[in-house]
Order: sequence, then structure tokens, then C-alpha cells
Amino acid sequence: CVCVCVYESPTCQTKQSHAAASLFHTGRRGFVVRAADPQCAAVRREIRFRRMEKHARVLADELQRVRADIRAQRAAHAGQMEQMQQAMNALLLQQQRRAAVIIQKHWRGWRARAAWSDALHQRLAASLTPAQRVQAAAARGERDAFAALCVQLAAQVKQLQQRVAAIETARPAP
Repeated sequence: CVCVCVYESPTCQTKQSHAAASLFHTGRRGFVVRAADPQCAAVRREIRFRRMEKHARVLADELQRVRADIRAQRAAHAGQMEQMQQAMNALLLQQQRRAAVIIQKHWRGWRARAAWSDALHQRLAASLTPAQRVQAAAARGERDAFAALCVQLAAQVKQLQQRVAAIETARPAP
């Protein structure tokens, strides 16, 4: 189908559309001729095959580059993870040490206060008179301690009575 119109004719719109139609028809006719020729079809298959091989090589190279990038990223990530693990271990060790120091501080403080309290109680108990000890034991409700103090007081009273009797017998009568 060849356009036989004159460029100034009202049926043909422009020179550009005529040129485009001619180019299209030329390409179509060439395709029909090449498709009908078996040698041409074989050459076209060979060209297509070579293009596909070239494209496959390009894709394989790209795949190798991507895999190399992934390996490098994994190695960098592994290094970062190792550094993070070391930092976390150091932080954990530091926290454990702080906790141990705090526990030791509280334990030693408690022990010192307990020792000081015991010493204070012993000093106070030593400074009390027997009567005050009996009153303190009675106030605490310690019957056994109260009874023991009563026995001690009775023993002290007996010793004092014996001393007085010894002094009186040793003294000459007036």
C-alpha cells in the first residue's frame, strides 16, 4: 500500500505524516521479507542468542558484584556486632562492679553499726547499777534475766553482810 497522494491534497495532512507512513511501510515490508527467508531467520536467531549471552554475562557480573557487596557488608556488620558485644560486656562488667561496691558498702555499714550498737549496749550495761539492771530487765519483760540479777544481788548482799560481820568481829569492843 503506497500512498500516492499529492502533498497539497486535502486527504494527506502533512509531509511529516506521509514520511512516517512511508517509513512504517518500509520497515514492515523488510520484516515480511526477512521472516520468509530461512537464512535470515537463522541469522536473527544467532544475533538474538549472542545478545542474550552478552546480557547473561552482564547479569552474572552484576550478581558477583552484589554478592561481593553483601559479603563486605556482612563482614562490616560482624565487626560492628563484635564491637557492640565487647562494649556491652564492658558495660555489664562495670555495672556488676558498681553493684558489688554498693552491696559491700551497705553490708560493711550495717556491720559497723551493729558492732557499734553492741559496744554501746555493753558500755551502758556495764555502767548500770544492779538495781538499774533489774529495772531494765523488768521493763523488757525478761524474767530469766530478772531472776539472774536477783540471784546476783542476793549474792552481793550476802558478801556485804559477811564483810560487815567480819569487820564487827575484828573491832574491839568499847
